[in-house]
Amino acid sequence: MNRIYEGTNEINRLNLIDRLLFAIRKETLPLDTRFDSFNFETPDLGVQTLRGASSAALTRLSSEVAFPQAIAEPLADMMIELYLLDSLNYRAKLTHHPAHQAATRILLENIRRRAIGWQTDLCELLPSVPNAGKTSTSLSSLYQDYWQSFTSPVF
Repeated sequence: MNRIYEGTNEINRLNLIDRLLFAIRKETLPLDTRFDSFNFETPDLGVQTLRGASSAALTRLSSEVAFPQAIAEPLADMMIELYLLDSLNYRAKLTHHPAHQAATRILLENIRRRAIGWQTDLCELLPSVPNAGKTSTSLSSLYQDYWQSFTSPVF
């Protein structure tokens, strides 16, 4: 079966990138293009990594008249994960709740696993950086931490 490239999700991805590129070209969206490696050791470093990679890719795209539709998916997905991680990490810091902290670690590990694909798919847009790395954490242990957090007392 072939994929439908003009479905709702793909159109939303294209719109996201088009709007960001428009803002960059109008110089209303400042970007931090300092990006040299994928680092997901902590949620803060994960946010910084995704922000830098997204900024670097968008900056490279901003000089293009049109961009290949095939890169819309990984780039938009990376930016969506950035939003999720940043929001969840902020909530975990704010509440100090074990469930929020465990959920942040689960999301971070999932992002770490997907980052290898994003790095491959966006290699033409990203500077040459070290590989995102092998996964080092078992997802099952992270989920176990998450479920155990519900039995912990809340302070």
